[in-house]
This record gives sequence, C-alpha cells and structure tokens, in this order.
Amino acid sequence: MTVRSTDISMLDQCAGRWALTLIHEKDQAEATFFALGTALHDTIEYSINHDYDLGRALIVVHAHIDVWIDRVVGGVKRVLETSKRGVDTMHDDAERMLKNWFKFVHPDSDKRLDIYDDYEWPPLTEMAFFDRNKKVWGSIDAVFIGKGANPWAIVDWKSGTQKQKDSSQLHFYTYGGGYGTNIEAWFHHLDRVQPRAIIQLADPYPGDDTVEWRIEGAREAKANLCDGNMPEFNPDWYCNFCPVQDFCPADGDTRNRDKNRTELERVLPLFRPLNEPIRR
Repeated sequence: MTVRSTDISMLDQCAGRWALTLIHEKDQAEATFFALGTALHDTIEYSINHDYDLGRALIVVHAHIDVWIDRVVGGVKRVLETSKRGVDTMHDDAERMLKNWFKFVHPDSDKRLDIYDDYEWPPLTEMAFFDRNKKVWGSIDAVFIGKGANPWAIVDWKSGTQKQKDSSQLHFYTYGGGYGTNIEAWFHHLDRVQPRAIIQLADPYPGDDTVEWRIEGAREAKANLCDGNMPEFNPDWYCNFCPVQDFCPADGDTRNRDKNRTELERVLPLFRPLNEPIRR
C-alpha cells in the first residue's frame, strides 16, 4: 500500500477527512487558499522552465485565478475563505507573493537571498518519485543542484500564512527521493519579506527508521479503512476550513450527523482493494 506525504499529515490530523475527501472528490467545497497555492506553484514552475520574466508570470498567474473564479464562484460552488485568503484578495495575494519570489529567488534580482547563490540555475521542478520497494510516492516543488561540492537542496514553496509546525514533509521527500543525508532542505515562505522568516530550514534528518515509522502509521490507517472500519474523526478548529465538512458525521457538528454516518458506512466497503471480494 503506497503512501505520499499528504497522506501522512492528513491521516495524522483527521483520518475521517482523508476518507471523505476521496469519497466526495467532486462534491467537496473549493478553498481559496488551495487555489491560490496551486496558481502560484504552477506559475513558478512555468517561470523556471520557460524563463518567464515577472511581467509574463503575472499574466499567467492572474489568468489562472480568473479561470478558477469563473469555474467555482461563477458555478455557484461553495467556497471556503479565511480572513487572510478570500476570493476578493486572490489577485493581490498572488501578485504580491510572485513579486517576492522573483525578488528573493530569481538570479536576475539584486535582492536574491544568499542561500540560493550556492546552487545552479535553473533548479529541477516538480521532481516526481515513486519507489516500489519503499512504497512511497510524491513530487518535490524544486531540487537545486549544488555548485561544486555543495550538496543538493530540496525546496518547498509555501503560500500559507503560518510557519510549518515540523519538517516531516521535507524528511519524507528526502527519504522517498533517495537523496541520502547529504542534502539541504527548507520551506520558502512566499508571503514573508524578512530573510529569517522567508527561509525555514528543515530540522536534521532523523534517519530512515523514524520516517518509516510515520509511514507505517499511515499504512495502518489506510488498512483500517480497507477493512471496512469507520475512520477516526478529530473535530477541532480546522473543521471550519475542511472542504468535506458537509459530509462529516463527527460530534460537535451542526449538520445531519446520523445521515452522514449512515452514508459513510454504506460506502466504506468500496475502500477494499479491487482484488478482494466485497461480502455483505
């Protein structure tokens, strides 16, 4: 059973949300913060691979957002917003963060952060990995090749407003990508302008055993679902920003919990692997 980094973080936080996201992929709410992140990540990737300047990149990111707004807001889909990431601010947010990226990362900028000077340009983008033996897969935003004897570096672009609580995502990339321990890794916060706040260096790699322990926990949670068992729900502050909250049976919710639980129990057998029969 394969695992990706987002599986680990989501299953740790709320296994129920992970399951409902798969079940209600087409019906779940859209979120401005996810759409903004996608638009920025795609535009940064295009800018690196096609050598866009800032003007061309801004055209692309604004077009990306316009398409999303027309599809989602124009289609009267329910939209999740936060006080800092709303539909009305998406264009301004994207432009500000994209300008920051060109200012602090692009080699043509005289404000480029020193940390990037030790690496070749351009970096490798969206570096996908799939290891059949480790049974892990994922995609890394950028991998910078070190100049001379400098190690390579894994970089993950972050468009959110909060610092990452730990380095698990970067450790998973290090493990899954097979880069070994001689590699640097950091989160680059696109909406920060102070150098010490922009770069969040990863904690030292804890070793394969620790990463595999977390991966095994995610596999066990998935296996529990494949056995037809009800996933664990962990209601908390983040429920207000959950795209599948309308389908949630968790206590403390104002929706029709009994109906949602009955519906979830009905579809749980579909999680069973396709090579196993479904018995009723």
